[in-house]
Amino acid sequence: MCGRFAINDDMNELLEAFVAEHGIQALADWPATLSIAPTDEIPIVRDRVLDDGLRREIALARWGLRTSWMRGPSRPLINARLETAAEKPTFRKAFAERRCVVPMSGYFEWLEEDGGKQPYWVHGDGLLAAAAIAEPVRREDGEWELTAAILTCEAVDGAGEVHERMPVYLTADAREAWLAPGRLEDPAAMTGLLGASAIEVAAGITSHAVDRRINRAADRSLRHDPTVLEPIR
Repeated sequence: MCGRFAINDDMNELLEAFVAEHGIQALADWPATLSIAPTDEIPIVRDRVLDDGLRREIALARWGLRTSWMRGPSRPLINARLETAAEKPTFRKAFAERRCVVPMSGYFEWLEEDGGKQPYWVHGDGLLAAAAIAEPVRREDGEWELTAAILTCEAVDGAGEVHERMPVYLTADAREAWLAPGRLEDPAAMTGLLGASAIEVAAGITSHAVDRRINRAADRSLRHDPTVLEPIR
């Protein structure tokens, strides 16, 4: 998966799609955007056990996972490979304890065509759920910030036509298993479940070429222009 995705659904519909009981306030100042880039704030869905019981909520996280032992500026860890996330020191604690879901309408990939990078919009039929992991870190100003990385796996079907990797998409059953709070007893079994889920969802993934103006990641006007998702051929 590359470093750009989109959410073009109404926020209330997003909450309803994931049966989230909390999070409306967190999304109040976060407009749906069609060009989400690394280090942007993104909505994540997670289950938490609090004093009043189990709570499913939507929170905002910085896209680019960081850990407590990282120091200074570094390249944001926007993705984590499903095949190694459960064992790799950077990701294994979050994989075991801080699992979440990133909602998305689709994402962008690029192919070299006609002497330049041609963007493709890769999407399904409705809102998708990508498996992700989260990590809270203390910023330099002393405040805590939630960070997140999206899990990826080998791309198949429509997603595989434009890139070798894709987000680990979740079926409804896999989503509930992944979000269940508590430390994972069998990370290997969860890895297998996620891989099978991604293959099942990928059967409904398609892609089409879009205008190259989406390549301008810094152009914030594109973030709310639905024409950036329209096919050009």
